[in-house]
Amino acid sequence: MKKVLYFAYGSNMKFERILIRLAHKGAVIKTGTHKLYGYKLLFNAESITGACNYANIVAAEPENFVEGVLYDLNEAQSKALEWDLADMKSRF
Repeated sequence: MKKVLYFAYGSNMKFERILIRLAHKGAVIKTGTHKLYGYKLLFNAESITGACNYANIVAAEPENFVEGVLYDLNEAQSKALEWDLADMKSRF
């Protein structure tokens, strides 16, 4: 099965949160914490209703970085996470 590396930032850094969402699709492997250089964290993704803004990472100067967690997921987990995040954003 194809493996997908997923860089999590914000609330998805919490292992328990990812585990609850994806454990039914196979083992969740956390490879550790990492810094993604050349990017910065912004809260610039507005929800559909305008009730809140979501965290987003955008390209930035090379010295900027976003701290996050890298997960080694299978393809089914990656697709489930994409759907879950899209569904969550559509509610606000």
